[in-house]
Amino acid sequence: MVQPSGSDQSPAEEPFRFLFMRRIFYYSFLGSLVLASATACTKEKAEPQAASFFHVTQDGTVWEEKGTAIYDKSLASFSVLSSKAAEAGQTQTLYLGFVVPNLRTPVAASPISLAWRQLVGEDSETNQYSNVTVPTASTLQITRLDTVQKVIEGRFDATLIRNGRYSQQAEAMQLSEGSFRISYQDAPIRPQ
Repeated sequence: MVQPSGSDQSPAEEPFRFLFMRRIFYYSFLGSLVLASATACTKEKAEPQAASFFHVTQDGTVWEEKGTAIYDKSLASFSVLSSKAAEAGQTQTLYLGFVVPNLRTPVAASPISLAWRQLVGEDSETNQYSNVTVPTASTLQITRLDTVQKVIEGRFDATLIRNGRYSQQAEAMQLSEGSFRISYQDAPIRPQ
């Protein structure tokens, strides 16, 4: 049998050569595709994450601490919490709870629940103010909600009333110029 000039392999080896070349082409193509898709999905510059903060003026005193937030999808609600150390082993905690029915267009959130608590140790409450008796004296505006990077930002003002267990007078606490930017986590899914 006559072989084409320039070829030094037998006709029996020809199908193996074809399969070998086909595999090389396939793996080269697949590698190029993976590499192209990996570089296409990465940004040239990642957007810097803004620092997390929780700021409010509490009866004229500035409260600037970090905060934490949890989103409960089943209730469409956020819980924002900020704590700071106080005198003699006490902790002060400020809690905001609110519903955001539509995560795509959050402007105002409602209802808003606010509470300030003073604790000794982990769980012994020594004082509490809340907006339970005056919920209309509280405002909250969501200024940014990023569901991809899980960041929520907002502004709030409120008047809180001291709990009757600690005083029979209707003592008020003023929270003004409140603002926050906090990374939030999804709450664990509760079994039905």
